[in-house]
Amino acid sequence: HIYRNEQSGRWASAFPMGVALLLAPFYRLGAWLDTLPALRINDAHFIGIQGVPFAYSLSIMLGINVYTLLTLWIGYRTARHFASPWFAALSTLALYAGTPLLFYTTVEPLSSHAAGAFAATLLLYLWLRARASYCKPGWCKALRWLEIGLVAGLATLCRWQLALLAVPIGLALL
Repeated sequence: HIYRNEQSGRWASAFPMGVALLLAPFYRLGAWLDTLPALRINDAHFIGIQGVPFAYSLSIMLGINVYTLLTLWIGYRTARHFASPWFAALSTLALYAGTPLLFYTTVEPLSSHAAGAFAATLLLYLWLRARASYCKPGWCKALRWLEIGLVAGLATLCRWQLALLAVPIGLALL
């Protein structure tokens, strides 16, 4: 999902910045791994299809899998508030195996879908937590809504379509 920017001559991505923000620590890991001779595996191939050497691809794939595991864990924790442990586990399994999340975690880990799923799941969790909390009006409530706004922005930066999630949350805030 990269292309060569004709003006700059550099590799570019059609996807927003949110994925890059989430994966920044894993890019750093990739830079370190790229210094190891054992991980200089067919770099020309990986640069041709992904724009980065193998070590970066490996670390980014690991990062996406970390975010997918966090997505499933947050999804399970959220479902536990509404269902028994077995039904929460079943819904978490359905979230992973019954949606494109499995595909975008394993086959296309450099896409923005898994990072977007993480941000959207975190947004839902924070919104439900804010609605259920009994903060007195003031800083506690303001901080909860600030973190919801920041995560809504992150979700939008990951995938533009996720901006629609902010609509019902904004209406609930009104």
